[in-house]
Amino acid sequence: MNPIVRMMKRYIKTPLKYAFPLLFIGALVLISTTGCVSQTGTNQADITSYPQAGQHSKLVEAFAEQDKPSVSGYTHNVQWLNDTTAQVTNIWTSGGTQFTDIHTYAQFPTIDAATAYFYSLQSTYPLKDPYNVDMPHYSDVTGHDPTVIRALYSDASHELFQTDNVVSQMTWSTLDINQA
Repeated sequence: MNPIVRMMKRYIKTPLKYAFPLLFIGALVLISTTGCVSQTGTNQADITSYPQAGQHSKLVEAFAEQDKPSVSGYTHNVQWLNDTTAQVTNIWTSGGTQFTDIHTYAQFPTIDAATAYFYSLQSTYPLKDPYNVDMPHYSDVTGHDPTVIRALYSDASHELFQTDNVVSQMTWSTLDINQA
């Protein structure tokens, strides 16, 4: 007789009091092993790590997502300049004025590389920000406070931020809309 048929006949005759516990233990083993292989949630280390070639920066992507205005009726456009740099443009209208906010986020492999880039733009942004405010939503996105915070500006509508290994340039403008 075929060994598979013999095994089937033997287990078919097994009383249910033995079959159900075996089935339950088998299901537990299956569930526990699949839980070890699959990953749920977002690992903060994955967000802040520098991306592999051909992949967008998850950190810059998270900043772009957080950078939506808290008003209704806006446009939010994200344009990737390369794998580690994205330009976010938000436009909205309020009280007869059109607001445009452009943020460019760039992630660097190290804090030192970001610092070198930050200071290379110092002639464009010659004024030190007395408040030295870090990038919006940094700790919300990364899950920790930054270790390096720098800020410069050239006027009220052009600012430069460094928060750890990310440098952000922000420009905003307003335009009065003719209501006639």
